[in-house]
Amino acid sequence: MLPRQLAIKLDQLKGFRRPKAHLEQWRTPGNIAAEMVFLAKAKGRKVLDLGCGTGILAIAANLMGASKTTGVELDATALELARENSPTLDIEWINDNVFNYQPTTDFEVVIMNPPYGSVVRSADKHFVESALKLAPEVYSLMSIYSREFFQKKYGAKVLKTFKFPLKNQQIFHKRNTKTMEVDLLVFKREA
Repeated sequence: MLPRQLAIKLDQLKGFRRPKAHLEQWRTPGNIAAEMVFLAKAKGRKVLDLGCGTGILAIAANLMGASKTTGVELDATALELARENSPTLDIEWINDNVFNYQPTTDFEVVIMNPPYGSVVRSADKHFVESALKLAPEVYSLMSIYSREFFQKKYGAKVLKTFKFPLKNQQIFHKRNTKTMEVDLLVFKREA
């Protein structure tokens, strides 16, 4: 399946019904999720989606042929939507805090769109540190404003920069949609 075909399928999935601001929940667009999973070379690999939300990245990895796919999410409501989005797919959905998660499988790659740390300071850093303990490669969307930090501290490489639409979903939002630039970064665990 080509990324474009995958993106069309992913855009049909259910998004957050009532996103939680304190968890920085935003729906990842299908085109970004598809390209992310394609660049992560998910086919044939054991893939972990940390902070999976409604499951778009885990579902994308599964549809691209991952040998095992697991999604971990703290928000039980979002995880229920992930299950609804994937009734016929073989994905293990786990309701847990990503910082406490203890896998029974050795994962080859983590894919994630974590909080960017705009609500809970350093949330993005903590996600990266947890992810690197769970797999040797991590593909993560991050705010472009944290690019230099992640490059210097973790040796992250920028694979691509996307324009990520942030739709008005909270009462305090003023505009219908705001676009934010985000990097797709790849992190490699030090040997």
